[in-house]
Amino acid sequence: IILSYRAVFAVILLGFTLHWIPQQWKENIRGRYIRSSILTKSVLAIILFFLIYQMKSSVIQPFVYFQF
Repeated sequence: IILSYRAVFAVILLGFTLHWIPQQWKENIRGRYIRSSILTKSVLAIILFFLIYQMKSSVIQPFVYFQF
């Protein structure tokens, strides 16, 4: 099951990891992002946009009850 859904398990693991890291680390990362240049923020936004776009499904899945 893990090999078949490795992307799903990776996202779950990432979520748990982000939840369990100390609050001070999160504040440090947040502060570094705030202090970064507009170019760095733009590059990160573009990368995030393309990652989200790649995860988007090209076909809308019908509601499960409409299949019966």
